[in-house]
Amino acid sequence: MVTETAENLCKSMGQVIHSNDRSEMKCGDFMLVRVEIDVHKPLCRGRRVRFSSDREGWVSFLYERLPIFCHWYGVLNHDFKKCNLWLQNKGELRTENQEYGSWLRADPPSLLRKKW
Repeated sequence: MVTETAENLCKSMGQVIHSNDRSEMKCGDFMLVRVEIDVHKPLCRGRRVRFSSDREGWVSFLYERLPIFCHWYGVLNHDFKKCNLWLQNKGELRTENQEYGSWLRADPPSLLRKKW
């Protein structure tokens, strides 16, 4: 995936913060893009993309340094165990049905990588 495509894809999440060294964005099978997000909105799990006129796919987003967040709503202002939805429906809801989860967390950033 080229750098411009990755940045355009991430613009739907929030304000893209550009790095001075664009080569830092390439990291194996991943692209690292720093985005300033609105913490009051749900996290974006990914986007459907069209690779060609007959090929579509899904690009998943992962987050570095992701704090505690609600696995039901995807917002950062409360833990899923303290979510009103969970508390009011305890016994009826199953954690397997959560739309968000710890899988959104990226591995901790490498200590060798430069800071932006």
